[in-house]
Amino acid sequence: MAELDLLTVTQAAEYLGVTRQSVHNMTKQGYGRRVGSMWLFTREEVDRWKAAPRHAGGRPKPEAGTPSPTIPAS
Repeated sequence: MAELDLLTVTQAAEYLGVTRQSVHNMTKQGYGRRVGSMWLFTREEVDRWKAAPRHAGGRPKPEAGTPSPTIPAS
């Protein structure tokens, strides 16, 4: 069985050169898996996130057919 190269939030942040908060934001985009109280990421998915095209907000563009999140009016 092949071993996965797993990264914690801190390790992923260091690898990407971003803040831990940016890595936590990745989880809202569907990256990573929660194991108990910690988030783990495969190096492959971190590389995919890094290579994804960005728009002005800095996040990857949603793929075609993916619904955009809505912000409720206050």
